Amino acid sequence: MDSPLGRQLHIEPVSQTAAPHVMAVPAEVRSEASRQMSIYAPLAGRIVSLGVSPGQFVHRGDILAQLASGDMAQALSDDAKARAALQLAQEQWRRAQSVFQIGGEASKDVESAHANVLQAQAEAQRTHDRLASLAPTNGTAHGSLLSLTAPDDGFVVTVGTSAGQNVTDTTVAIMTLVDLDEVWAVGGVPEDSATQVGPGMPAEASFFATGDRRFAGKVLTVAPVLSSDTRRMEVRMVVPNADNLLRPGMFGTLLIAVPQPPQVMVPQSALLMNNDSTTVFVETSAGVFERRTVTIGYDEAALLRVRSGLNAGERVVVQGAVLLNDD
Repeated sequence: MDSPLGRQLHIEPVSQTAAPHVMAVPAEVRSEASRQMSIYAPLAGRIVSLGVSPGQFVHRGDILAQLASGDMAQALSDDAKARAALQLAQEQWRRAQSVFQIGGEASKDVESAHANVLQAQAEAQRTHDRLASLAPTNGTAHGSLLSLTAPDDGFVVTVGTSAGQNVTDTTVAIMTLVDLDEVWAVGGVPEDSATQVGPGMPAEASFFATGDRRFAGKVLTVAPVLSSDTRRMEVRMVVPNADNLLRPGMFGTLLIAVPQPPQVMVPQSALLMNNDSTTVFVETSAGVFERRTVTIGYDEAALLRVRSGLNAGERVVVQGAVLLNDD
C-alpha cells in the first residue's frame, strides 16, 4: 500500500499458537510436614539442662536436652537384678546336673533347677525389653540421665520446657524442629480456575523477600477440596532450599503454565475499542480493510488470545490501526 497512510500501517498474518496460559496466583512458603520433627520425652522426669533456644540451627546428634528419670533408674535396677538372678539360676542348674550324674541328686531336683532357669530367662527378657522401650529413639541413656538429641539437621521452632521443669505428660512435645532444606511453595488458585490446574504442570515461584530470584519446578499436588475461608484451591510445588533462604510464612507469587489448545494470538496494539466491542482491522485485499469484532481470551503479556472473530492466516493491522479507525 504505497501511500502516506499505507506507509504508517504495519500488517502481519496471524497464526495459531499452542502456548500455555501463565496463571499467576498468590503463594506462601510452608515447611513440608514430613520435615517437621516433634521431640518428646520418652518417660517422665525432670529437665536437668536445656541446650537450645528457638531459631537456633542444630545438627543431627546435637544434644537438645537432658532428662533425669526415676523410671529409668528403676528399670536399670530391675534389669540388673534379673540378669543376676538368671546367672544364679544357670549355675544352680549346672550344679544339679553334675550331682545327678554321680547319683547324688534326684531327677526332680534337676527339673526344678531347669524350671528356675526358664523363669529367670523370661524375667530377664522382660526387664531388657522394658529398658529398651524406655530408651529414647533420638538420644542416649547414661544411668538415669537421658540425653535427647536432634534426629536431623534443622531449626528449633518452639521450646515448651525449661531447665528444672518436671515432665509428667509424655504425649506433649517439649520442642519442635524443622528441616528447611526443601520447602513447599503453596499457591491459592481461584475457584473459577480450579479445574484448569493439575499435577505435573510447569510452575515458577517468586517471593517478595528474594527479589528477582525465581524458583522453577512443577505442581506436585492439588488439594481435593477448596478452602472454606478463601474459596481457593491449594497447589503445592517443591522448592529446593539448601541455603535456607526461604522461610515459612514468606509471601510471593506462583506462576503456573496451564496448557491451552492452539489459538490465534494478536498483539495488544492491534486492538481497538469500538463502543462496547473489541475490533481489529483485517486486510481483505491489497489496500482494503475490514473492521472485525473479536472475542478476547487470556492476556499473555504483549499478546492476547483471540477466542473468535479471526482465523489463522488472515492479515491484521498490528500498528497504525487507529489511523484507519479515524479514516
